[in-house]
Amino acid sequence: MLVVFSGFVFYFLFLHNRVHLAPLPYIGPRLGTEVNPETGEADTIYHTIPDFKLVNERGDTVTGKDVFGHIYVADFFYATCRSICPVMTHQMKRVQDAYAKDEDVRMLSHTVDPANDSVGALKVYAELHEAIPGKWQFLTGPKKDLYKLAMEGYFMNALEGSTPEDPFIHDNHFVLVDKERHIRGIYDGTDSVEVSRLIDEIRVLEKFYQSPEQE
Repeated sequence: MLVVFSGFVFYFLFLHNRVHLAPLPYIGPRLGTEVNPETGEADTIYHTIPDFKLVNERGDTVTGKDVFGHIYVADFFYATCRSICPVMTHQMKRVQDAYAKDEDVRMLSHTVDPANDSVGALKVYAELHEAIPGKWQFLTGPKKDLYKLAMEGYFMNALEGSTPEDPFIHDNHFVLVDKERHIRGIYDGTDSVEVSRLIDEIRVLEKFYQSPEQE
């Protein structure tokens, strides 16, 4: 079960020229508290994406440390998918294009079919969809590592299907992760309205990190 906790990042809704504030949550289990040495106050410890070691479409090793300190969006797909994946990939490109010149924002698309989605296959897929190298990366690796990361890290399904029509089962969600690897939003990656909201909420996270309280 996912647990959602309100944070101190706010989603700005512009309505009738007035600014309304609503909290952008932390998503996942609360793991406890720790004392902040600077303030002496108890800070909540939230779920974080665990470290990982995978390979991208250029054959480069990618680890959690490579995205720590960046806002990023993650999803799961496979290159030969003909159902929801093309729609998700189109929507992820919208996210890329919205932040094409923003070095703080990245995208990670993880395959659920590493046996067929080789580095070469992912490179072809990335080029077909005009992915910007280093900005939007397509990741492969050991199946057990990918599936464990999906289910325990991002709280998403990733498993083998039982029919030729659906050889793999994976969620249609995009997951928004902050610079500390906390999950801050989950969106339907097949819904253009949801993805537009994601694009807006990335901007909100950036505003949060630019605020004086974060300096």
